[in-house]
Amino acid sequence: MASTQLRKCFWLALLLTSGAGAAHATTLYSGTLLASGPEFLTSLELPVLEPQGEYKVTVTDLKWFNTPAQALSFGVFTAAGPVKTSPTAGTLQFFKGPGKVSLLVYAKLGGPRFADLFGLTVEDTVVVALPSSFLLLASALGGSVLLKRRRRIRSAAGAVLDGARV
Repeated sequence: MASTQLRKCFWLALLLTSGAGAAHATTLYSGTLLASGPEFLTSLELPVLEPQGEYKVTVTDLKWFNTPAQALSFGVFTAAGPVKTSPTAGTLQFFKGPGKVSLLVYAKLGGPRFADLFGLTVEDTVVVALPSSFLLLASALGGSVLLKRRRRIRSAAGAVLDGARV
């Protein structure tokens, strides 16, 4: 009986603290890029990033003049070569080592205006580990179950002793 309650308390504690291990992101750069001409290629140096860390770059086609780009690809590069590339608009998540990082964006635009806007977002992602208080919470719940069991055993033993005294 007590082990069932202990298991229930453990799963409840795990459920309550599971949201604490999530990742959160901080936006380092957010802006737009105006592309003009039938084909467009540009290279942007990403804003000052920490020497190492996990980052996320998102490029979206804003469909200026209700005309989507015929082709859109982008990639994250260092002096040594490509870190990660994408053949379509979307998000790239990568680990940055030491050195400068550049974002290369290529677009093939449709007529008649040959212009488009792209949204750029650079975020750092930090994974937050489960707090050490999780173990404290689990042990407190386990202790309360054990105390409840102990009281129940004592009250049962007291009832037996009261019956023997008569």
